[in-house]
Amino acid sequence: MRENNIEQDATESLLEFLDWNESDDEQFGKEVKIFLTLAEFSKELTTSVMWLNDFELDIRCVRKYP
Repeated sequence: MRENNIEQDATESLLEFLDWNESDDEQFGKEVKIFLTLAEFSKELTTSVMWLNDFELDIRCVRKYP
């Protein structure tokens, strides 16, 4: 893949990011973590995040101060 004139191999980059030596489809996606970073979170978004956490999805809101 060529982005911003940088030559990258998507598979190689992903394996490096996951700290894996080789592809492992059985393990991929078993651990999902999401961080939302905003200055303010609406009540609806916060409620949705709490609901998703009840289903064991690791999603967190992090307040970013200006």
